[in-house]
Amino acid sequence: MGKTQRKEYLDWLRVFAAFFVVLIHVAGQFFTTPPVTTFGWNTMNLFAGISRWAVNCFIMASGAIFLQRDLSIKTILKKYVVHILVVFYAWSFLFACLDVADGFTPIEAIKRFILGHYHMWFLPMMAGMYIVTPFLRKIRENETLVNYYLVVCFVTSFLLPHIIDVVGIFRPGIQAVIRSLLQSFDIHLAAGYSGLFLLGYVLDTREISVKQEKMIYTLGIFGGFIGTVVLTSLTSIYQGSVSWIFYQNYALCVVMQTTAVFVWMKKHATTTFAQLGKKIPVTTISKYGLTIYVGHCFILERFQMWANFTVLSLPSILSIPLLTIVVYLLTLGLAHILHKIPIVKDWMV
Repeated sequence: MGKTQRKEYLDWLRVFAAFFVVLIHVAGQFFTTPPVTTFGWNTMNLFAGISRWAVNCFIMASGAIFLQRDLSIKTILKKYVVHILVVFYAWSFLFACLDVADGFTPIEAIKRFILGHYHMWFLPMMAGMYIVTPFLRKIRENETLVNYYLVVCFVTSFLLPHIIDVVGIFRPGIQAVIRSLLQSFDIHLAAGYSGLFLLGYVLDTREISVKQEKMIYTLGIFGGFIGTVVLTSLTSIYQGSVSWIFYQNYALCVVMQTTAVFVWMKKHATTTFAQLGKKIPVTTISKYGLTIYVGHCFILERFQMWANFTVLSLPSILSIPLLTIVVYLLTLGLAHILHKIPIVKDWMV
């Protein structure tokens, strides 16, 4: 297989995922500030909770595309891994310079340059996915092996760790013992994001029956979207502070969200958004996805500083969607400009 045919639903998925990533960070900027029993905090929880699928869908969309392309190891390393690391450090340098201007010491800025801004963990993680792609392509060739890999990954990276985290809310001592036991198995081959990467390929290439589709949507709505918001609220009230357990990308609720959104996009996005697709350049905006991901925090932080406007400036039910739309559109404009600049368009976006 060489270059695969472009699938419109994956473009729509990336467009919406980019928007909801912005929503996650807008809603989460002051998430630990209001008391967890207030209307303002619960509004933040609602917006942030229903957006948790976005990062995982970026990973799955990449898997759906990348695992269908038989690229040489040399091409993967030179074209993709090097590119994403250059993007990472180019933007890290920008953020580090801003840190110095904002009063950070040079040592702190250097550290942040090396590790990246808080949201940029995604880039080295994706570089890791590209590096292991040749192994995942071999697994892809055998359906039984694919199923086994996904089951092992689900149990060891999603199910058991999430159960352990929930147990830790009530019995921290037991949590530590069970976690140590799980870690002693030391299973890294089938773990975490590589499972989502492969799951994107599986959901893209396999036929999904109407019965399976309905089950996925039911789990996604009740276990995923409602579950994330409600359980985060309840555990936060129980602890007296924000609980992050049900927000993690590996959390079962988030995996249910992610799977439901991905399947719905595959089945319905092209027809549902057919008229909208005639009015906006969805393919172009989709290509801006990585730039929007890395650049939106720059826009968000600078806008809040220069405009003196945050989600706390108005009731959060108004400020969160308003600020999200403004930041998204400004970042989209920035992405459009950067993609027109020679050298920059090849190495920074």
